[in-house]
Amino acid sequence: MGAYKRLYLDDANDLMRLLFEEVAKDKTNDFSYFVDGFMNCKYRRMLDKGYSRIINMTYDELLSYLHRDCNEIFKEGSFSIDSLQAGWIGRMYNNLQFETKISSVDIYKKLPLDKMMKLFVPLHTTSEEVALEKIMQNNLH
Repeated sequence: MGAYKRLYLDDANDLMRLLFEEVAKDKTNDFSYFVDGFMNCKYRRMLDKGYSRIINMTYDELLSYLHRDCNEIFKEGSFSIDSLQAGWIGRMYNNLQFETKISSVDIYKKLPLDKMMKLFVPLHTTSEEVALEKIMQNNLH
């Protein structure tokens, strides 16, 4: 079993989807810089360990904590992506960590943002299960 029960996976996935979508919509933030920082920050590590306090936060609460404790992950810049793509990437990162039990830091090393962006086009219209299976087979041996 993972750090938290499958029962909470949808909540954690939705939190990551919304976080990534909303950060992507804010065109003053450099999205690439944010993802790199977030995937390596203490709140992502807490999610990896199944901290219910984080899983049960609203997007606004998590964003407030990130600005307070990890403000360095927010940087003005010009790198942006579509919010739909950003949300899919956030869900996939979370699902990959849950299914593989590999830390988010290590997943991000194997699947940096640019690689996930390339996987979006062929995989985002398939089911999450199929997308996860293909990503895990080809990238996380």
